[in-house]
Amino acid sequence: SCLNIQSARVERDRMISRFLLENAIQGTGYKCKASKDSTLKYWSMEKMRYYIATVKDRFHPTLSPNAARLLERHYQSCRENQNNTVHITVRFFESLIRLSQAHAKLMYRSVVTLMDAAAIIILMESSAMKCGGLNPSFSNDMSGLAYTEPLHIETPSHDEAQELFLRDQSRLLLLYDMIECIPPEDRRVDTGDSN
Repeated sequence: SCLNIQSARVERDRMISRFLLENAIQGTGYKCKASKDSTLKYWSMEKMRYYIATVKDRFHPTLSPNAARLLERHYQSCRENQNNTVHITVRFFESLIRLSQAHAKLMYRSVVTLMDAAAIIILMESSAMKCGGLNPSFSNDMSGLAYTEPLHIETPSHDEAQELFLRDQSRLLLLYDMIECIPPEDRRVDTGDSN
């Protein structure tokens, strides 16, 4: 009887997750608004599956030197500034690498760029922000990246999301003395340069 209940929960969770994913892909999910950009078309589940299968088989991304340096600096900083709620181990560093590689695949790249590494660090820190973050000094230096309950925010437009990412990426790279690794037109913080 307990096994039947567990099986029913697994099947129910699978159905709910599929429904939510399909609605999000189509732009009709919870608080998901259709883009004002009429040229933006949503992919069907079949196309999304094909894309994921293609990038999974086609790409085995390697780390660029800048991406490797950023991931290593973040890992070292997390180890040095550990809080008591999250223990940082080598497995955390491996996860950063694997997630960065997955992000590069998703973006159709064979090399993990600095942007891929930054996106994953921002994602991981945002996810852990509710419990104090993975690196307490990070959450202090990234004050605009405070945790917000996902159900209490509106999904930004593509342009707004891109601008927010460039801002957070710039702050992250400034924190790790790597702001010079991105072009001046992508920097969203005052570095004191006249570039």
